[in-house]
Amino acid sequence: MKKVIACSVAAASFAFGASDAQILELFSAAKDQGLSVTIDSKTKVADGKFEQIVVKISDGSQSQNQVLFSDGKYLFPDIIDTDKKLSYANEFNDQNQKAEMKAGYKKLAEVIKSLDKSKIITLGNDPAKATKYLFTDPLCPYCRLELADIEKELETSNLKVILAPIQSHGIEAVKKSIAIMNEVKDLKSDSDKIKVFRKYFAEDAKTPTGISDEQVKKEQENIMRYFETGAIRGVPAFVNESDLK
Repeated sequence: MKKVIACSVAAASFAFGASDAQILELFSAAKDQGLSVTIDSKTKVADGKFEQIVVKISDGSQSQNQVLFSDGKYLFPDIIDTDKKLSYANEFNDQNQKAEMKAGYKKLAEVIKSLDKSKIITLGNDPAKATKYLFTDPLCPYCRLELADIEKELETSNLKVILAPIQSHGIEAVKKSIAIMNEVKDLKSDSDKIKVFRKYFAEDAKTPTGISDEQVKKEQENIMRYFETGAIRGVPAFVNESDLK
């Protein structure tokens, strides 16, 4: 979704009793980009001295919320309560992010439930340890760093690894992901599986052959589903299995 630059709104204070139409006019840049902008809610805050105004910006499939505050005459990007050391904008953003992640985890759980078992590579099987999902990418340098220390991670957690290369890494990353899944499916030991990961995560690893365009397309569709949930926004990404229940 196209992002609206919030600082253009945050920098403005307006000396009028702002109507909904006047508030929405502040987001004309979003409208010019073809996005829908609506007033989502108005709530009294700070002992009723201010009104919290939530503006919803949507492209039809995804949405984001922008918060403003009003004392009936002026609009503000935030209210700071110095006694409570509280930023009302930060509090709203934290609550909004938690709500978004909860909804995203619910969607992600549904996607994972629909996956073929070959898409989930298990490392560790200790019932005394918590289990995490790890979303990773063969061409991601940060994912390579995580892989370098994966034995250390397994000391405290079981892992369920899902290959989720980002779109900009193209077909090479997808083919390497498919090759990893194909080669580990009959392996039993964690060490053997990790060897396969390291084989294809190596910087000098060649793109595997024998993988059809149809296989790549199908895998790309799977990968898109992970990111479309909103729960996975980049890699490497860890998600506690308990958060998906």
